[in-house]
Amino acid sequence: MNDDLNLPPEVLATAQPGWPHFPGVADQPTQHGSVWIPSAFQLNVIDKATETIHASLMYAVDDGDVGLRVVISSPFEVPEMLDWLREHRPLRWWKRWAIVDLALDMAERSHAAELANAWLMSSADTEEGASRDYVDRRAQILAPVHAAAITAPVDRRRNRVTDADLEQAAAIYKTAQAQGLPPTVAVQEELSLSRSGASRWIRLARDRGILPPTSQGKR
Repeated sequence: MNDDLNLPPEVLATAQPGWPHFPGVADQPTQHGSVWIPSAFQLNVIDKATETIHASLMYAVDDGDVGLRVVISSPFEVPEMLDWLREHRPLRWWKRWAIVDLALDMAERSHAAELANAWLMSSADTEEGASRDYVDRRAQILAPVHAAAITAPVDRRRNRVTDADLEQAAAIYKTAQAQGLPPTVAVQEELSLSRSGASRWIRLARDRGILPPTSQGKR
């Protein structure tokens, strides 16, 4: 990975297909941009120093959008955990890291036989030479996948907002409001929207009756 996607030194992270906490969720390969990733995947982040701070972020790919659906955290509540993650990197950075990691993993798995042959059929006279042939072929396969994955979309499409999107925004809005947090900022950050985009989604949620009107009938 390039320097921009190097993990913060204070944490360990893994990305895996599916949602292990919810084994019934399908994780079929799906095309995202020009790379292939699982249709559902989980990002796990652990604090190295304590090994007790643990976040699991569960994403789903839906018609070109990669959305955060579930967060499981320990020992913090979810809002505090998301703040802890943001202290290290923006939420969209974590999503990007997981997409790149999974795209590379799927590409390597799909070329497993070819990579094995690169080793077995190497013309090198030594094991070291065969190893170099394997590494070179692996790099040739993964380099274009990496280049495509780092430019695959991580933000939601803003010209197509579904009721499911608005219901998710409304849930985030209400939770933040109940906790005394700025609800529009929460929607903006949780859903990787601009400030104006978050305001638009909230307005649409009010227009469609998913959120109640504001005080004095303002919408």
